[in-house]
Amino acid sequence: MAASARPFGGRLAFPSLLIARAVYAFNWYDVGPIQPGLARVFSTPVGNLSFALWGFLFAVGLFQIPAGLLSLRTSPRTVSILGALVMGVGATLSAFVGNLWAFVALRFVVGIGAALFFSPAMALLTEYYEGERRGLAFGLFNGAFSAGAALAVFTIPVLAAATSDELALLLGGLLMLAAAVESWWALPATPRSEGAPADRPASEGSSVLRSPLLWVLAISLLGFWSANFAVPQFFESYAVQARGYSLAQSGGLDAVFILTALLGSPLGGYFASRTVHGRRLLALGALGVALSIGALEFLPSWAFGIDAFFFGVLSGFLFAALYLLPTRYREFDRRTAALSLGLINGVQVLAGSFMVLAGGYFFFGTSDFFGLWVFFALVCAVPLGALAWARRVEPQGQTFL
Repeated sequence: MAASARPFGGRLAFPSLLIARAVYAFNWYDVGPIQPGLARVFSTPVGNLSFALWGFLFAVGLFQIPAGLLSLRTSPRTVSILGALVMGVGATLSAFVGNLWAFVALRFVVGIGAALFFSPAMALLTEYYEGERRGLAFGLFNGAFSAGAALAVFTIPVLAAATSDELALLLGGLLMLAAAVESWWALPATPRSEGAPADRPASEGSSVLRSPLLWVLAISLLGFWSANFAVPQFFESYAVQARGYSLAQSGGLDAVFILTALLGSPLGGYFASRTVHGRRLLALGALGVALSIGALEFLPSWAFGIDAFFFGVLSGFLFAALYLLPTRYREFDRRTAALSLGLINGVQVLAGSFMVLAGGYFFFGTSDFFGLWVFFALVCAVPLGALAWARRVEPQGQTFL
């Protein structure tokens, strides 16, 4: 990929970001596939493992805005590397505890690291790329998340069955620590890390946090975000318990839900960089994802692959479009990119953490898979009504949403 007038300053920088993003994703999805095994390790009902998912997501959401503000005061490079390091330490330590609540606390630490990494890393892309190249970079960056997550849901349960759940978790932590060291070596400093006036971060941050448009985008897709996270976390156990799949078969099928986002992400970035109908792209895509979730209990097993492909492509498309659209506004500033994206992601993850907890505790924990899929289909569809406000709050002359 050719760089714009803002080159990376190092040929390994973009591959480094992709690798770190993939390993970051691996640590998002390494708990879900082995929840029954961890429940046995901790001698607790399987529904209680949903608190570990919640603790992780709650921290991710809670620290998104602080990560953006810290990025303003230092640099996106510094904060993203710090996030990878914190994430790696928390994930590594979580492999050595034998108590559920200690595990939940350490997954909270992993979530803090994930928050510090995400929006600053995406802000680096806005610094390095312009226009259509930025759309492609966002698409590939989101695609790397899909690759890492798919690798996790396929390999973690197989590795856990062959060795132990603890060793499977340890793998993710060690990979994240290695990615942090590699990023420190490969990512060059950015121009904006060189001293801004002390009062600018506060004023810029306040302007971003008051943006009605960012809040509309965050709220309208928060249900899609939580459903997109939850389905791969719970599907593997559903395929084994309710449909009789083996661990390898269920892991492979679960990977399809995630990996096919690689196809949708570049398309989402491409079309979002050109469209004048952003709201339609977001609404139709999210409704399609909701339909694919609601259909799970009714489909024959042979059709799961088709449904998983449909779910994954649309999810990748939506994430790339959602994160790119705010960068097209005249009011968008590279200095506030991390905070803008952090606001959207923070609202979605914070609210989504409680939805994942509710679905996991009340439906997955009682093996009510029909209720589980209906719940997340509705969660995905209902908040889309907020998109009706987007036209009212967008800046005058901005017609692409």
